[in-house]
Amino acid sequence: MALLKSVVKTMTATGAVCYGSGHLVGLLVGTDYSNDPIISLYDNTSAAGDEVIPTTKVDASVFGFNGFMPGSISIPFNIGLYLSLTNLGAGSAEIFIYYRLDGPGLPSKMIR
Repeated sequence: MALLKSVVKTMTATGAVCYGSGHLVGLLVGTDYSNDPIISLYDNTSAAGDEVIPTTKVDASVFGFNGFMPGSISIPFNIGLYLSLTNLGAGSAEIFIYYRLDGPGLPSKMIR
């Protein structure tokens, strides 16, 4: 089985993360400690359709990064990843999204 390298994309606003099928392998959130951002990730090219992870409100008062890096477990998506980032007010947040796209001829269910 081919091993595919994870990609990290840093986002500071709502928008498309990637297009195509693949696996979400991690998410880290850094804030400016002023507002509690609300994050949703969709299996789509817009903020519609199935959520890849439940909508989450991040506690901006927590020191360091919030998020998850599940190790050998990954979360499949089929259409793409779309980030919805709200409740920032005048504050800011950086979202680090770790994912890998399926390679040619490798169906999503074969990649771990």
